[in-house]
Amino acid sequence: MTVTPVRRAEIVDSLDDSAKLDSDYILLAVLACLIASFGLVVNSTAVTIGAMLIAPLMGPILGMSLALVRGDLHRLSQAVTTLLIGVAIAIVMSAVIGNIVSRSKASGFLAELPREMMNRTEPTLFDLVVAMAGGFLAAYALTQPRLSPALPGVAIATSLMPPLCVVGLGISQGETGVSNGALLLFLANFVAIVFSSAVVFVLAGFGPLAFHERRQVISRTFFVSSISLVLITIPLANFMVRIADDARTSQIIDQTLTDQIEQVSADARLVEFTRESRDGHIHVNATVRTPRELSSNETTRIQRTLASRLDKPVSLELLIVPITLLDVMPPEPDTNTAPRMPES
Repeated sequence: MTVTPVRRAEIVDSLDDSAKLDSDYILLAVLACLIASFGLVVNSTAVTIGAMLIAPLMGPILGMSLALVRGDLHRLSQAVTTLLIGVAIAIVMSAVIGNIVSRSKASGFLAELPREMMNRTEPTLFDLVVAMAGGFLAAYALTQPRLSPALPGVAIATSLMPPLCVVGLGISQGETGVSNGALLLFLANFVAIVFSSAVVFVLAGFGPLAFHERRQVISRTFFVSSISLVLITIPLANFMVRIADDARTSQIIDQTLTDQIEQVSADARLVEFTRESRDGHIHVNATVRTPRELSSNETTRIQRTLASRLDKPVSLELLIVPITLLDVMPPEPDTNTAPRMPES
C-alpha cells in the first residue's frame, strides 16, 4: 500500500479537521441526532439512513486511530474529547426527544418500541465483522482518493449515530436492556473501526516520526486494540447464543402447537403465538381457529407436550376463534328468468 509523504500529510490534516471540536461538528451532531431519533420513533429506515450519512462521528474515531498509531497524545486527546461530546449530544438529545414523544397522546411509542430501535439492541459478532470491514475501507479510502465515493456506504454500514440515539430513547422509556444493547453495538463498532483502520494506517506508512519509537508505539496500539476486541467479543457471542436459543425455542413452540392442534381437528389452525419468560417458566399465548371448542384434556395435553419438548415449565393461554364450516352448495335455479318463446 503505497502512500506518498505528501498524501500522508494531507490525510493527517484532513483527520485533524474532522476531529476538531467546532461549530460545524456540533451542528452536524445535533441534526444527525434529531433525524436519527425521529427516524427511529416513526420506524423509518430511509430517515435513519439519512442520519448515518451526515453523522460526524467517524472523523474523530479515525483521528483516534491515527493518533494511536503515531503515538501522538495531543491529537488523541483532541479526538477523544470531540467524540465524547458527540456521544453526549446524541444520548442527551435523544432522551429529551423520547420524553417529548412519550407525552404526546397521538403517539403509540410507549405501547411498543419500533422495530428500527429493537434491531439495534442485540448486536452479534456479525456486526463486529461488518464494522471492521467498514473501518478498514474508510481508512483505505482516505489513502486512495479515487475511492472516496465509497465513503457514504461506509457511513451506513458502520452504524454509529442510531445506536446512540437508541440509548437515549431507551433511557427515556426506562428500558435498561434496550439502552445497554444499543450501547454495546456502538462500542463494538467503535472498537472494530479503531482496530481495522489502525491496520491500514500502519500499512500506509503512518507511525511515530522517530523511527526507534515505531515498534513500541505500534505494538502498544495493537495490544490495546486486540484486548478491547476480545473484551467486546464476549458479550457479542453471548447475544448470538441467546438469539440462536430464542429462535430454536420459537421453532419448537410453533411446530408443537401446529402438530397438536391438527390432532384436535383437521380443520383447526394455529393463527399466531407469542411467548415471554415469567418467573422461571415460559408463558405461551396462542390464537387458534377451530370449528369446535378444545376440551380440558386436549389443552392439558398440548401444554404437557410443550413443556416436554422445551424441557422447561410452561404456562399456556389459548384464544379460541370459532369458525363455521359449510358443505358445498350448488347454485339454485334462477326462477325469475322468463320462459323462452319457441322459435317459429
